[in-house]
Amino acid sequence: MDVQVEINSFVTKGQVLAQLDPATYHQRVKQAEADLAAAEANHQLLELDARRSEELRNKGMISAQDHDRTQAGLKQAAATLLTRRAAFENTKLDLERCTLRAPIDGHVIYKAAEPGKTVAASLSAPVLFVVAQDLRKMRIIAPISEVDIWAVKVGQSALFTLEGLSGRTFNGQIAQIRNPYTPAEKSSSPGQASQAAITYFDAIIEVDNPDLILRPGLNASIQIVTESAAGVLLVPNAALSVRLPPTLRIRGSVPAGQGVVYLMKPGADPAPVLVRLGISDGNATSVDADLREGDLLVTGVAKTRQ
Repeated sequence: MDVQVEINSFVTKGQVLAQLDPATYHQRVKQAEADLAAAEANHQLLELDARRSEELRNKGMISAQDHDRTQAGLKQAAATLLTRRAAFENTKLDLERCTLRAPIDGHVIYKAAEPGKTVAASLSAPVLFVVAQDLRKMRIIAPISEVDIWAVKVGQSALFTLEGLSGRTFNGQIAQIRNPYTPAEKSSSPGQASQAAITYFDAIIEVDNPDLILRPGLNASIQIVTESAAGVLLVPNAALSVRLPPTLRIRGSVPAGQGVVYLMKPGADPAPVLVRLGISDGNATSVDADLREGDLLVTGVAKTRQ
């Protein structure tokens, strides 16, 4: 095998990637061509015989049986000719496949072929090269559980980070949500209780990669923006779930409502404030309340040693 590209090589559509030894396939083409020529000659001969048979039959000089036998022989020759022609075309196709060409413009990201290496055909076609169409356009396949899939929609923004690039956040957009493959029938052993498994859906996220910093096979931590709000007041979720001990004095009574936070002011007891909850990112929640940016809120109570 003659290999003409390396990993990370940029190739254009139709460019030769590798060349297999074509000697055996050249010989097969010659053999198939000879068989085709013999079939064509036999077909031409039987065509002439059929014409003569037709003339003689019209003159009553041969029997109907002999005439039918000649016509049947011509049809058999025609079928043989079609078979030989198809075999010849197949051998030419096999010869063309000795030259491996790039199917698209892109970068070679995988190469299993080496110069002089023997390629053994098996039941499945061997993968010798993998060409990525354009590394400036990448895709992330993100599994989404059935619990969260209802909030995910095509067109939503996605933020993600990479393990080795701390401090940098990348942006993408959901282009597709794929349904999982679910067989219609699932076999289970008698007497064994089936265990419910969580189903995951693959979200396809398209990402621009102009500087080629993203590479195939990397793992990413992804956040999908299902809701957004601008100009809102955020409070930490810990402030919404804090529980003050009964012995701690507070200013006023605790109002009943959707949420309560405790406001701290210097030299004063914590004061409960009713808040109307908005969207949350898991760490903080947007609220509508009589609060201002920079207010101190109680997020926990320190335990005192007895």
